[in-house]
Amino acid sequence: MSTDATAKPLVSDRRAVRNEIFIVLGLSAFAWVAYALVQFAYLTLHTASRSPVAVSSYPSHFDPFNYANQVIADVLPYIPVLLVIHLFRRSGRSIEELGLDYRQRDVWFGLGLALGAVAIAVGLSDAGHALNLPIHALIPVNTDAHVSSIVLFFLDSAQTAVAEEMIVNAYLLRRLKDLGWSDWPALAVSCALRGSYHLYQGWDAFFVEFVVGLVLGRIFQKTGRIVTPLVAHFAGDAIAFVGYFFLAPHFSFIRA
Repeated sequence: MSTDATAKPLVSDRRAVRNEIFIVLGLSAFAWVAYALVQFAYLTLHTASRSPVAVSSYPSHFDPFNYANQVIADVLPYIPVLLVIHLFRRSGRSIEELGLDYRQRDVWFGLGLALGAVAIAVGLSDAGHALNLPIHALIPVNTDAHVSSIVLFFLDSAQTAVAEEMIVNAYLLRRLKDLGWSDWPALAVSCALRGSYHLYQGWDAFFVEFVVGLVLGRIFQKTGRIVTPLVAHFAGDAIAFVGYFFLAPHFSFIRA
């Protein structure tokens, strides 16, 4: 395949790229969607609107075997990411094309986005309560989790951010561009995929994550760098997990 990202690939190359996309997504996002659809069906059939939905649940006591299993579960999602990097290098492409180009200002921008997103999320949740809207209330983590789970909060946040932003954002958008897709149709596909594997939180989560995908995906398309989306995603999840764990028992306005 040509190393020129703007060159139109041959038919055989296009077929290989399409096959690669399906294999990579089959090891990651498509599996997430499958689990989310099953959970969405259960959510629709067995829970009423505004019923709390737990995003992550951690044991209330320390069990070293369970803890080890959760750490393993947090490590496995990195494998498809490593596959993506390997495939790019093997084809003679630079990993900078996946946005892995560090600049300090991208980190600060990402942190700012994370803080803003958490504030908006709390505000929307409170507004939903006040207006009695038919949306599900989210519990980022259970507040009776053992204190050792704090490490898992950060591990979960990191693996989610890396897996989603490197695959559904950077990789998918770059590969669709290789196939000749223009920016907005490619971004729409990426956002729809991102929203679909959040359906386990309800329809409202699908639309929220679609908008999140628009923001983070557009940042990658405009800058060619993925650090800002990575930091924003990781920090947003970590702040939500740790903040809810410590603050929810004391402040009613952030409780589901």
